[in-house]
Amino acid sequence: MIKKILLPILIILFINSCGYSPMFTSKNINMNFKNIKYEENALNRNFARSIGSLSNINSTNLYDVNIDAKTRRTIVAKDSKGNAEIYKLELSLEITLIGINNKSQSKQRFIKSVNYKNNSDKFQLRQNENNLVDQMSQGILEDILKFIINLTW
Repeated sequence: MIKKILLPILIILFINSCGYSPMFTSKNINMNFKNIKYEENALNRNFARSIGSLSNINSTNLYDVNIDAKTRRTIVAKDSKGNAEIYKLELSLEITLIGINNKSQSKQRFIKSVNYKNNSDKFQLRQNENNLVDQMSQGILEDILKFIINLTW
């Protein structure tokens, strides 16, 4: 009984004392994003807000950011009547980082896609699509974080 309680406590204490810290965090970014330009829609606005939160205001590496995010839904399979059975939802984002100090430019495109079944309830279908876009957005944000960290190394 004591081993069941004592062992997890010792493991937690050992991990905390060894100096573990996550590798991909915004603390590792040495960039200050001055101007974030994007086409006005909800998806671009969410990406701009997330990228802006990664900015390190104490950094002297100043960058302008251009964001272009788009979603596209296509029909993958139809039934015998010609009604859509399976959709493919694709989220693509192109980000351009333009260095203000050194006039460098880095451009990268990120694409995530997922297939899903059609639903007769169109409200539920729209909710599912919104959830899928949110999940793919999180994946793309992780990829953007890795891309930015690789630029600073």
